Amino acid sequence: SKLRSRKRKIIAMLIIGVVLAIGAALVGTASKQLIAASKHYRKNSLFHLGAFLNLAVGPVLDASAYAFAPSVVVAPLACLDVILNAITAPHTLYWQNEKLTRAHVIGVCLVTAGAICTSFFAEVREGAMSVYDLERQLFFRPVSLAYFALEVTLVLSLVGLLKRSSLADRPAARGIALGVAAGVLMGHVFF
Repeated sequence: SKLRSRKRKIIAMLIIGVVLAIGAALVGTASKQLIAASKHYRKNSLFHLGAFLNLAVGPVLDASAYAFAPSVVVAPLACLDVILNAITAPHTLYWQNEKLTRAHVIGVCLVTAGAICTSFFAEVREGAMSVYDLERQLFFRPVSLAYFALEVTLVLSLVGLLKRSSLADRPAARGIALGVAAGVLMGHVFF
């Protein structure tokens, strides 16, 4: 009975964490679309509301999610912002003539697969790490150093490609390069 009670408590906390993370994604999507709409409708109040949601409400919901569920569950849900925007923007920001294209659907599927893989293959540890443990794990393991070197090389290569005029004629390749660079950099938000 104590074990059942503990399991129920853990499941309830996970559900609360997931709901908070989904709420943060919803608020994030709405806030960015309000900011975009403020320019179209020429209403500063929409901009201020969007900025408030984006800078205050969303981060509070996001941080609260981590209090209830492990980061391995919560962090991948941050991609919902991108998915929700891809799905809703063609309707809510209709004046931008956005269309949900096949490329968008493929991108959404790839982002979703990445989030699922992150949750599925991530290592879960009980307890908190000290600053020294975290420092040892991030900066002194050969695999961590190789990962950082690969990331820096990748981002610098993408920046170099983006500066070349050849990508200006290929918007799909430019979009992929920007998406990869943003994804790599955004991945460090949770560390």
